Amino acid sequence: MEAKKIIFRVDGSKNIGLGHLIRCMALAFMLKDDFKIIFVCKEAPENIVKELISSGFLFIKINTEVEFFNIINGTYIVVLDHYGLDTSYQKKIKKIGCKLVCIDDLHDKEFHADLIINHAPGVKADDYDAKQYTQFALGFEYALLRPVFLQAAKQERIIKKLETVFICFGGSDVKNLTVLALNILQHIDQFEKIIVVVGIVYENIEELKLLIGENPKIHLYHAIDEKTMLALLTMSDIAIVPSSGILLEAISAGCVIVSGMYVDNQKFIYQAYKNEMCFHDAGSFEPLNLQKAITESFQNFKNMKKFFDGNSGERLLNVFNYL
Repeated sequence: MEAKKIIFRVDGSKNIGLGHLIRCMALAFMLKDDFKIIFVCKEAPENIVKELISSGFLFIKINTEVEFFNIINGTYIVVLDHYGLDTSYQKKIKKIGCKLVCIDDLHDKEFHADLIINHAPGVKADDYDAKQYTQFALGFEYALLRPVFLQAAKQERIIKKLETVFICFGGSDVKNLTVLALNILQHIDQFEKIIVVVGIVYENIEELKLLIGENPKIHLYHAIDEKTMLALLTMSDIAIVPSSGILLEAISAGCVIVSGMYVDNQKFIYQAYKNEMCFHDAGSFEPLNLQKAITESFQNFKNMKKFFDGNSGERLLNVFNYL
């Protein structure tokens, strides 16, 4: 019997970031052995498209939403991860007869999904305006992590000293916070090594290279894969990251973390993980707040407790098999 199809409607670009694509890829890897996976995007960087195809997923580029609705039929499970597609879009999917899964951080609209996934801690089903039939996969137990980070989450790690610092502000870093952070970090003598990671759609790479110059402490990485990302996080003692998917990856790697938020759609993840004391708070990454959080991390750092158990893939696969 042919495997049931799951179709992901998701986009990623320098303007909207790559976080939606990355977490959909994480979910796709969890489900790939039991389902046929298809990604449908208007926007996606070429390197991610190549990774999707090499991973055995089908990729379809569309120009209009009409094209998407011409693809699907009632046998599909549709996974929607997109702030720009509203309740009426969900209704249209349901009218076709598809099962609908929404990955959502904002709970800011009426939902018609059969399943809502939100891996922020502390969120409740009552936070959503959803249907009686809607199931929920909420909190740490459903963390959308790529395979190498699921494995890392199962490992214990002890950090005794903060000597190597990791900086990454996601795939696009539209506010160029990488440069802001680097200007602060390269003057902190306690850091012997500074690892800087920027994504494929980061547009200020030449400015960054000029800033780094010949400084032997700073190591720049551009558009890396998840295995390299994990390796860099594992060799780092402290990570400076926003409250997005990269925060969950830094947690799984066991780093001491400085985090904050710089766009509105990070506000619920930021507050939820702050409430769990997952990081030293840098607010909106203003220079004084970032400096204060770094100083606090030296004065009062403690090893990251195990928030993730690495088993979210099995839990989500079980939920999807019963949709």
